[in-house]
Amino acid sequence: MYIYSCMRVAMCYAEYNYYNTGLIPSKFYASLTSRDNSNFRESVYQSLIIVASACICKSAVDLMANIIYIRWRCLLTRHIQRLYFSNLNYYKLNVIEKIVDNPDQRITQDVERFCNDLATQILPKLILWPFIVGYYTYKTYNTMGFIGIVAIYGLFAVATVINKFLMGPVVALIVTQEKREGDFRFQHVEVRTNAESIAFSNGGSLEESKSKELMGKLFKTQLEVAHWSFPLNMSVDLFDYLSSIITYIVLGVIIFSGGYDTLSSSELSSQISEVSFFSLYLLNNFSTLVDQSNNVADLAGYAHRIGHFLEVLQALNKRQASSVCDSNDESNDDGNDNKENGIVSNEVTPVNIRESVIESDVAAQFEDVTVATPSGGDSSNLSILVEGLTFHFERGRNILISGPAGSGKSSILRVLKQLWTPLKGKAQIVLSDSESELMFLPQKPHLTIGSLADQVTYPERHKRDYIDTGELDSVLFENDIDEALRLAKLYSVKERLGGIHVVYDGKWSDYLSPGEMQKMVFARLLYHKPSFAILDEATSSLSEEDETYFYSLLQEMGITFLSIGHRSTIKKYHQLVLALTGKGQWTLGLVE
Repeated sequence: MYIYSCMRVAMCYAEYNYYNTGLIPSKFYASLTSRDNSNFRESVYQSLIIVASACICKSAVDLMANIIYIRWRCLLTRHIQRLYFSNLNYYKLNVIEKIVDNPDQRITQDVERFCNDLATQILPKLILWPFIVGYYTYKTYNTMGFIGIVAIYGLFAVATVINKFLMGPVVALIVTQEKREGDFRFQHVEVRTNAESIAFSNGGSLEESKSKELMGKLFKTQLEVAHWSFPLNMSVDLFDYLSSIITYIVLGVIIFSGGYDTLSSSELSSQISEVSFFSLYLLNNFSTLVDQSNNVADLAGYAHRIGHFLEVLQALNKRQASSVCDSNDESNDDGNDNKENGIVSNEVTPVNIRESVIESDVAAQFEDVTVATPSGGDSSNLSILVEGLTFHFERGRNILISGPAGSGKSSILRVLKQLWTPLKGKAQIVLSDSESELMFLPQKPHLTIGSLADQVTYPERHKRDYIDTGELDSVLFENDIDEALRLAKLYSVKERLGGIHVVYDGKWSDYLSPGEMQKMVFARLLYHKPSFAILDEATSSLSEEDETYFYSLLQEMGITFLSIGHRSTIKKYHQLVLALTGKGQWTLGLVE
């Protein structure tokens, strides 16, 4: 608000200087036609001061407009990111419900262009527009009379109606063009991300074909925008040129009708210069508004995409809040008998193998849960993966989930993490501090942008700031990371990089091998030291020797784990086996 107020003050002073600048020619005409040397010199000095002041004011306005643009972009981006990263919306929009195209483009490119155009192109030209138009309307009326006002306002009214009509198709096409831009960019991001896999698969020709297809759609839309922009641009330019000559047409009517007959030649030239400035500046302000047609068309396109994105994010948050309320209101009567017996199966007689457990020792529980693939709103397309699943993941009892591909092993974890909504029943993590006590280890880990320390401490925020302020002992912090790297057999990575705080500029997934990437996840586990861990084929890229090492290490550390795996060698580290047999069937029993 402070910057906005300063900008208004600077613009007022700038307009005052523009006004004085516009009167400079009339002063020169008067001094030159009258051959007044002293008056001419005074006009030169005054004009230099006025022009210098005008330049300073214009630069100040541009500076503040850029500051406003940066602040607006920061605020809007933060607001969207807060919604985007809450309630797993980033996962839902990119994986499950693809109801918004290219969310990344809307957050980055669309927001940037919207804020930039609004703050630097439209706001500076319109912030004082009503006051400027009012003042110069008054000055034009005093010097040109009613005929000048009618001519100028009439031209503006006609231009506004025509440009509004021509702008409609352009706005719709801008929205489509931005979608095409996002699809085209995403295709090349996919190629960059999966370059090695594409090369091994000889998929270069196919990817080139897809890229050409998307490029063709983009260029076709751009041509449509260009074609529809042609009449709009022609209309804008036409009224710009008309505004430059209409003043002289009106002046001609006034002069030839005897309006300025009482003035001498020097006075008439000065009067013409002054009147021309008033009317042309008024027309210029009207032309400025007309010229904004293209900017407004672009702005409307960006605003539509951003507004739709915000509506979708807010709808997802409302749906999440509603589902939480419904979940809290549900009765837990169903499945209570199963809880008493502990481990059950929908296929065999329940086996009473669960002892009395303190409630705090339970990490997660499934109560009569039915898991189905997300249907995208089409209930007729449901595929049941697991039906009536009931079990508890508790301290001291390691569970192995096994089954053929596509039987729903990873889907159970998605439901537990609330990435998917179960078709029936309730799955939840019941730990009081689930973020620190329970850790998920995915098969394909995400390696974030940053240093080696950032990879190990992920998803914890980097503690470098606390070290710099003295709130955290840097030696202890670095020792913890070194110990995690050593135990995870990744200390050589630190030596290759030259330290844990060295930021790697490339992609970590290209720098580390698949096995090293999975070891990095174990380094995170060893650093955070949770009580429980869930491993989704977290050792699939490791040798059997390393797999045995890490499972033994987890047991030594007293970490209870739930694993998904195919190798029979890991069964000995578990007490229970949850076997998914397909078609919704499952069994749960002791490891033989």
